[in-house]
Amino acid sequence: MKNKNGFTLIEVLIAIALLGMISVTIYKTVTSSFRLRTSLAAEGEFNNSVRLAMSIIERDISRVFTPIGLVPNQEQPNSKSQEAISQADLDREMEFWTPAVHPSGIRMSRFKGDESSISFVSSSHIKIYRDVPEAELIQVSYELEDDDREEAPERSKVLVRKINSNVFVDPNDKDWGKKTYPLLTGVKELKLKYFDPRKDDWRADWENARSSGNKWRYPSRVSIEMMVESDAGFSFFVSEEIPLDIPVYSLKSAGLSNPKTEPDAYFPKSF
Repeated sequence: MKNKNGFTLIEVLIAIALLGMISVTIYKTVTSSFRLRTSLAAEGEFNNSVRLAMSIIERDISRVFTPIGLVPNQEQPNSKSQEAISQADLDREMEFWTPAVHPSGIRMSRFKGDESSISFVSSSHIKIYRDVPEAELIQVSYELEDDDREEAPERSKVLVRKINSNVFVDPNDKDWGKKTYPLLTGVKELKLKYFDPRKDDWRADWENARSSGNKWRYPSRVSIEMMVESDAGFSFFVSEEIPLDIPVYSLKSAGLSNPKTEPDAYFPKSF
């Protein structure tokens, strides 16, 4: 004889309630895990973007270019070459180059920076396309611009990298070679400082133009302090000192002394 006993209605309701509670618990655990995974992935991507931006900045600044070390010999130019270079050309201050520091026409690259922007000539350029008239030299500048994105953190800026591969400035096409890249978004704070090896102290600005107090000199290090915030609210603080890869010697020791220049314009030491 078959057993006709079964579950009562109360038992079925209790089983359904227990099953529902277990299902809700599992659902919450799984969704929480996925949220954590998404959050960690976003944070990791944000941190990597900051590190990548800093590596680009470090490469550019560390390779600030000056042609002093490329002088083939220390002899004075002959009279014919001297005549070919007029005094007006020697004294002319160009967009990316200082006036000549030697009768042969050797010029220093211009370096200008303050607490929120910096501009210089760097040898960090990599030529990608074979037939493009580019060299390793580019004029690089970093500056902050407004972040107009809707999802951007409040009062944040965009760190922009501007380059110009036309460093010798073709007067027929001054706009050729200019490119602008938004390097890093969500920048809340940016502070640049420049180390003066002569005074053994940090400065808030630097310019090596003829009329400045640092005529034809470069800082030995550039300090960068930056606070960046992601769209999701993650924060990343950067503090780094970047040495300039420029040797120490004076114009006299390099054979480039000129009566019109400072008698001893020292170049910075790599640290």
